[in-house]
Amino acid sequence: FGFFKICLYRSLVDNAEHGALDALARHIRDGVGYQDFHSDGEQVRLRCTIGHATLDHGFADAGAVLAATEDATREARNSTIGIAGYTPTEVAAAGSIADTMRIALEGDGAALHLAFQPVVAVAGGEEAQYQVLLRMRQPDGSLLPASQVIPAAELAGGIAQIDHWVLEHALFVLAERQAQGPSLRLFVSQSPRSLARESHAQWLLDALRARGIEGTSLVIDLRLADALIHTVTLRQFCQQLMPAGVQFCLSQFEPGAEADALLTQLPLGFVRVSSKYASAHADMQLRDQLRGIIDNAHRQGLVVIGQQIEDPQAAAAMWMGGVDFIQGNLVQAVGSELGFDFHNAVL
Repeated sequence: FGFFKICLYRSLVDNAEHGALDALARHIRDGVGYQDFHSDGEQVRLRCTIGHATLDHGFADAGAVLAATEDATREARNSTIGIAGYTPTEVAAAGSIADTMRIALEGDGAALHLAFQPVVAVAGGEEAQYQVLLRMRQPDGSLLPASQVIPAAELAGGIAQIDHWVLEHALFVLAERQAQGPSLRLFVSQSPRSLARESHAQWLLDALRARGIEGTSLVIDLRLADALIHTVTLRQFCQQLMPAGVQFCLSQFEPGAEADALLTQLPLGFVRVSSKYASAHADMQLRDQLRGIIDNAHRQGLVVIGQQIEDPQAAAAMWMGGVDFIQGNLVQAVGSELGFDFHNAVL
């Protein structure tokens, strides 16, 4: 359905007059909504949501246009009329997170830091792997987590620069570790708006080749909420990187018809379940749901990661449910070093 949505957008908007997109969107929505379809002898009516964007916003490339349209489609899904146009958000408050981020990127990047948390096999193993997390130091010396920096970067239109900085520094870590001998795998989150940039995939392929980095040592994290909207964009990016061995993880996973479909629509290797399942040991419904997620993922040949595991009870519930890896403060808190002893880790 996502592919149909994108093709419909591209074939019609080129011929629409400026300012007529809302009327055209309503015409398409009503045409689909009032059309009767039949499935297994039953009459079915479909609900159609449409997002649109004009080219007046000065997009850098076609990928940015598609990303903006998909953002509008997400807004349309939450709208009562099922239609939304893309509107860029301006963020320019002095002393804001966005300003600190901009200054950091324009300078030497000293305010930005990478932090790491080990992702450990419940059955034991020697393979070193970490999730990469962004931190930003504010003028007062306090550190902001990625959960605050990334939304500000997205609103300010600087997410592509942030993602590039994070990925570039993660590749430096991989190259340095590979030169020392022991293998290392890093999970690195990226925004669909960055992955939609036409040059991003080729830049990453060239960087891996130039530094002699094995593609299998890099896992790109894709958030479920993003993947549900930007499925086509993400699939295209994944297909470009797969020949190099780069792997992909669907994060913050919760079950649902659309979410479950993504397990087969995207070339994934890993699934990281939502942090709410860390409390599955105290909630029977969550525990049953977690087991269903794990069983389904394993049928698809995917590796499952449990996150934000803070106590032994949570770890035990993950282990009994069949999870493959866990991460959280029970294992080790987020830090700046890559010194976790995977060989002697006992969960």
